Amino acid sequence: MCTAFFCTGRYAEAIETIERAIQYNPRFVPGYALRAACFVRLNKLEEARVEANRVLAMEPHFHSKLSLLQVAASTPEVSTPILAALKEAGLPD
Repeated sequence: MCTAFFCTGRYAEAIETIERAIQYNPRFVPGYALRAACFVRLNKLEEARVEANRVLAMEPHFHSKLSLLQVAASTPEVSTPILAALKEAGLPD
């Protein structure tokens, strides 16, 4: 659901959905990564970088492409904008 919200520009709703997932599983690293991507699209770059640093602290060998497979179908229409936002947040491909 959060990926659908992201892809349709409903970033605040995506963040709300992600926060519920993180409440359920605080170690859900892809959730933090996607929240970073949402913050990028909301032009909240400082918050995005905080999330990116949290991701890397939890999973030092994090790779955006591998993480994306856990939360979304990896079609170019879905993956390209998310990967671009993750890169802008400071996360490695």
